[in-house]
Amino acid sequence: MLPLGRVLRAHGLRGLLRARLEVEDSSWLKPGLKLLVGTKDRELCRFGPAPGGAPNYLIAFTGVDSRESAEELNGLEISIERDQLPELEDEFYIGDLVGLQAFTSDGAELGEVLEVFTLAGRSMLRLHCGLIPLDGPVIESVDFDKGEVTFELPEGLFEAQS
Repeated sequence: MLPLGRVLRAHGLRGLLRARLEVEDSSWLKPGLKLLVGTKDRELCRFGPAPGGAPNYLIAFTGVDSRESAEELNGLEISIERDQLPELEDEFYIGDLVGLQAFTSDGAELGEVLEVFTLAGRSMLRLHCGLIPLDGPVIESVDFDKGEVTFELPEGLFEAQS
């Protein structure tokens, strides 16, 4: 499962949700797509940009047809099975980094990438040694065959987290 984002809140009276999704291209998000919301599978029945545009979207799921049922989903993470995502050429999904061994550009081992998540609107990676924010050019290289990712990290990043 790869995280896509999070339900922000109910929108209106008929089960519509406002969600923040970390997707560059949302054209593949179509009715009938199965998503995991919290711990429950949900079928997408409507999807579109929210006022103000990306990364905020208005979404509806089959069976969520009232404000009350929508409010039960507030704050839940939205994820998708990796095999439902379109294939990319010369790119990768950030969730594909989970399980790779991480290194700094000077060769220091950081450990395994444990999790990708969103915190205050920022994509983050959790490693045993700390958190790496993914805003900016921090990924230097990825070698899926070797199972490695190399980061160009800001000086003092992990000292600040201690």
